[in-house]
Amino acid sequence: MPPLPRGPRPAAGGRPQARPDDRASSWASDEVAHGSSPLRSTGRGRVEPARPEPTGSRLRGSLAVLAMLLMTLLTAVVDSYLSTGLGLITTAGLVIAAALATLLVRRRDLATVVVSPPLVYIAAALIGTALTSSVGLAGIATLLIRGFPAMALATGAALVIALLRMAARR
Repeated sequence: MPPLPRGPRPAAGGRPQARPDDRASSWASDEVAHGSSPLRSTGRGRVEPARPEPTGSRLRGSLAVLAMLLMTLLTAVVDSYLSTGLGLITTAGLVIAAALATLLVRRRDLATVVVSPPLVYIAAALIGTALTSSVGLAGIATLLIRGFPAMALATGAALVIALLRMAARR
């Protein structure tokens, strides 16, 4: 069987009549030829604009929090060997890690990164004390109380960056 012609079909009155498929395909080829966004077929004779490629980061929130934990653990180990306990180096590491994670994470995972610095600090403090020394419950409580400024600074930095990213989106 020979293939059907792709041109307009003649109507009963002798005037050519365009098929719906022909209009959609001619519209699609016209749009692509003029340099606009690529089009995709829905499979039912309709052509719609393709969804734009995501331009932002693809870093998931869980991976960003894990990276924050690893960076904070690294700075906590350095801080433990250079001084006693977690101090300024750990605070700087947590704040920098939170800021970087907030900059690099997907927009939908911003809330995850903003609320995670206190949890990351607690986890780093518990892992660090478990690996380096045997501190009692009172020592851990003191460590967490002294770590409040680090947790507050990191959460504040993450919140400011998240608000700036959300404002830039609009």
